[in-house]
Amino acid sequence: MKSLKQALQHKPITLVIKRILFIKGCIVSCLFPIFNNIIDDFTKSFPEIEISYIEPPLNKFKGITGESWTNEVLSATWSRTGNPDWSRTKYVKHLTINYFFEIGIQTVIKNMQPNDFVLFAEDDQSYSINAFEHILKLMEKNQQNTCFSKIAIEPYKEYYKRTINTFEIHLWGAWGNLRSKNQLEIFLRYLKFSNFAESEDTLGIYLCKSLNQTVEVDCVSKHFGKDRYLPKI
Repeated sequence: MKSLKQALQHKPITLVIKRILFIKGCIVSCLFPIFNNIIDDFTKSFPEIEISYIEPPLNKFKGITGESWTNEVLSATWSRTGNPDWSRTKYVKHLTINYFFEIGIQTVIKNMQPNDFVLFAEDDQSYSINAFEHILKLMEKNQQNTCFSKIAIEPYKEYYKRTINTFEIHLWGAWGNLRSKNQLEIFLRYLKFSNFAESEDTLGIYLCKSLNQTVEVDCVSKHFGKDRYLPKI
């Protein structure tokens, strides 16, 4: 979060950030003093930005609290393969992530204008100090055949810029993804009808393949909680 704060302090003047939404997604042990401290710090440091958070209630119909029907859905979904892609534990994990992810999208999309963008981030990401200069350039690119843009990939490649053909390279992961309002609406539609069969981490790239669209990559962020290939400091 320290590097995100520094990047925000060095953002271009022409880039307007309306809101930062934190999602407190937890099932048990939901007391995180550090979480509250970060929100307080960002609120004081960036008075021009709306800093808010949501703590979505648990929903038994989404399969995130160990409901027995998740076994049936998992079995039916992967019965043809004979070798389930997910264990039940991993399946419930993805259902949980999908639920909080979908709630987050529904929250922000309500007040978005046609020219607005949303950047998805996780708490275990770091950012280059000039990250928002690169993000602004991605926003200014022609979005006509772009599925979404991405500022963090795995494995990490410093200042890696490229237009990705999604049939050649599989860019999975929701972290560091930048979407316009139109791109977000399409993604939300897909997520709504596939959240019991696919993770949001991989759904995005499959959507791009089906639409035959590209992904614009400008790597200015590291997902250090996931990437084993990051250099040791």
